[in-house]
Amino acid sequence: MTLSLLLIGFTLAAPLAEPCTCLAEADVLFEQRHIDFDREQLLADSMIIDEAITVYARALVLCPSDRQPEIAWKYLRAIVFRGYYASATDDARQSAYDRGVAVGDMLAKRYPDEAGVHLWLAINWAMWTEFHRKSDILGRGVPKKIRRHSERAAYLDSTFADGGGWRVLGGVHARTPKIPLLMGWPSKKKARAYYERAFAQFPDNLYNRRFLAEFLWDQDEKERACALLQSVVDFPRPVHGLVEDTHIKEKAREKLASWGFIDRTDSPSGAFRDTLQ
Repeated sequence: MTLSLLLIGFTLAAPLAEPCTCLAEADVLFEQRHIDFDREQLLADSMIIDEAITVYARALVLCPSDRQPEIAWKYLRAIVFRGYYASATDDARQSAYDRGVAVGDMLAKRYPDEAGVHLWLAINWAMWTEFHRKSDILGRGVPKKIRRHSERAAYLDSTFADGGGWRVLGGVHARTPKIPLLMGWPSKKKARAYYERAFAQFPDNLYNRRFLAEFLWDQDEKERACALLQSVVDFPRPVHGLVEDTHIKEKAREKLASWGFIDRTDSPSGAFRDTLQ
């Protein structure tokens, strides 16, 4: 659904005289995303997040214009959550990201100076690539879109989402193939710089730790990679929310196991602590 159709639908359906209470309502719903979380399946309840998405969309119609940039990025964030944490099938995931990039492109044009809109659009595009052919990805210039929007996010607010712009920039440089004469900009050196910058500024963000760790492993810096990823598993306090924390810690355990590293619940300690410096 395009943004214009989405907004027209809510304009016709919602009483415009209603005070802008829907943003607060949507925020409450998003905060409840952990309710009925299935820890074994690592699957959040889709009904709660779907309702939050619906109410955020309504808020884009009913709330004052000065609140709408915030609503826009929260809407895109909720779609990413729906696709990644609350979808049981690939079709459901793809559907979420298809909607995210379609509406997100329009929101980025409408709110070009909102860092959160650019960041969450970049993340939607990054997730979108998981479900489309390489020819479609390159044909639509998706890596460049991700780079452009994450650069814009970092430029507008480098602290947003704990260095989210730097984190996504690191990812697009690390994962995009360098093709001479066609796509010569991807750089492992830049990927490291962006990942390290996000981690240095916001070391408690578990995604900053995870993505840097996986990059280091690919660069054959295995000791530091294992230490960083083990530190995700061992992190002692809540960071992103029950769903996200549980998910990232379980994925970190799986990755460590695939690396042949035995999970140590007392890590980081000794030599591992030293490698985190």
